[in-house]
Amino acid sequence: MTEQQNQLQHWQNLKTQAESGELSMETDIAGKLAARCDTFLGQLNDAVVQANNLQYISGFGGLRSAQALAQKFANKAVADEDSAVNRLNQSIEIVKLMKQTFELAGKQITEQDQQTGQALGNAGP
Repeated sequence: MTEQQNQLQHWQNLKTQAESGELSMETDIAGKLAARCDTFLGQLNDAVVQANNLQYISGFGGLRSAQALAQKFANKAVADEDSAVNRLNQSIEIVKLMKQTFELAGKQITEQDQQTGQALGNAGP
């Protein structure tokens, strides 16, 4: 299993814990982490655009071996299974999962506080 697959599985587990209420965090911290994920997603999306531009390689010359080498580099950028674009897209999925986890974990505290406040209000003086 690759490192990215391990990370994806780890964050899927944490998201499941947040959904079930086992994982929670202070709302303001969760909000700041989710906002940082948004920033990071923007940077990763920019990197995907830049990596896609790497498929247009020139300057290797006209020899067949030079053209084959240029194609190899282009494939490594965008077409291969472990290309830069594919790796970046995998990272984007992980960061999206992280954001969802933070949002859920922050929501758990808010809901728990509301339930506690409601229970105390119902208990009376």
